[in-house]
Parts: sequence; C-alpha cells; structure tokens
Amino acid sequence: MIDIGTKISVLRKQQGWSQTALAEKIKCSRATLINYESNKNIPSIDIAIQLAEVFNISLDYLIGKGKYMDYSNDIIKRIEGIQTLDEQTQVELFNIIDTYVRDAKARQAYGNA
Repeated sequence: MIDIGTKISVLRKQQGWSQTALAEKIKCSRATLINYESNKNIPSIDIAIQLAEVFNISLDYLIGKGKYMDYSNDIIKRIEGIQTLDEQTQVELFNIIDTYVRDAKARQAYGNA
C-alpha cells in the first residue's frame, strides 16, 4: 500500500495548515482527511489531483511512484521550459548542465564536495 497518508500529513504541516483548513481546500470533510492521513483510505484520483495542486507538487511525487516522483514542481517546470527552446539552445544548455554535473561528481569522487 502506498504511504500517501504520511506524505499528505508532512506536506500539510510544512504549509502550517490544520486538517480542517486542508480539508476545506480539497473540498472534503476533516474525517475523510484524517482517514487519508492515517492510511485508512486512499484518496480518489480527483482528490489526489486537488492535493497535488494545493501543495504545488506532481502526482508522481504525491504517490511516490513514477518517473518524476523525486522532482519538485520547480524542476518539472524548468524541464518543460527547456522543451520549448529551439534545438541549438537546448544543446548549449545541456552542455552547461553536463559540465556542472560532471564537476560535481568529480568533487564527490575525490572528497572535495
């Protein structure tokens, strides 16, 4: 079973929201939200979408599965932005990114992180 309840609870607390406040935002009862947070029930896809929108996260991140489960919405938006660029600009940008990634890996390998 997916431990979505813990993720919902942690995200809610990070926002400083009460269970009642979050329940209102996703249009469900506080009792229903409590059942989600305690993993007694799993949110429907409609509620999961609302949760992702309210927390500004991807569904993959919320459920802990999928290609983008570890990516924040900021990273996903940047990737989407890169896809709109012309091919030459993408190549140049990826060369820069590759250089930074390669250098970071080298520093880690030699203990200079």
